Amino acid sequence: MRVLIVDDDQGSRLLFSRIMVRDYGCAISEASNGLEALEQLARARYDCLIIDLMMPVMDGVETLTAIREDPRLKDLPVMVISSMRDADIVRRVVQLGVSAYVTKPLRPAAVTERLRQFVGRLHANPAPVSREPEDIPQGSRVLVVDGDRDFIHFARNCLDTQYMFLSADSGASGLRALIDQAPAVIALGSELGALSRRLFMKKVRTAPALKNARVLLIGGSADDVEALDADGLLPRTFVPDQFTRAFGTALCRTTPETR
Repeated sequence: MRVLIVDDDQGSRLLFSRIMVRDYGCAISEASNGLEALEQLARARYDCLIIDLMMPVMDGVETLTAIREDPRLKDLPVMVISSMRDADIVRRVVQLGVSAYVTKPLRPAAVTERLRQFVGRLHANPAPVSREPEDIPQGSRVLVVDGDRDFIHFARNCLDTQYMFLSADSGASGLRALIDQAPAVIALGSELGALSRRLFMKKVRTAPALKNARVLLIGGSADDVEALDADGLLPRTFVPDQFTRAFGTALCRTTPETR
């Protein structure tokens, strides 16, 4: 489970982070204000948000308002941290659809119990994992997983002027990159070492943070795309124009049904 913790107080972030990692094995990202949080939410997908109300630059109420106006984030589960007890602000926060509320000063035992209740509700009502295609804007993370380092170097030269290029030369290191980076596009080769392409794809398709990731198979055939539930093919070529043209075509909106 990927969690974004937003608080300008480092001690508060550390407390929540330690409990979420210790008790639930979560992957944690942090932000110190609402603006940083919105930037991170635009780059990656998270299963829930823990956010303080009193922060510089952009406070929690402003951030939650922006989140709920984004169709992609309108159902994101949120826990609020605050020392504020103003009735109007509490009412506004409730209207913005928060799942839990923790008051400061924070006490570890109380935070642990409130997080247990919060996570329990997430597991009882998991967000639906859909496969709705999205546009892939420039600057999105693109992960190339392939055992051929020459091909990775070639792909980097073709793509890193438009995208945030990531690479891995084995399935295991690619899986680590998936967990840490949540790329929007994954180009997957066949020489992955001990981790098979089929198992790699299973991990991709069952991870909520990757529900809209576009997976392109490097080489192979249309039968491979169908069998592995991928989204398209990329040629194993070292001709730049051919590769970039195929990459752009493969990013066109598509679903398994229309394909």
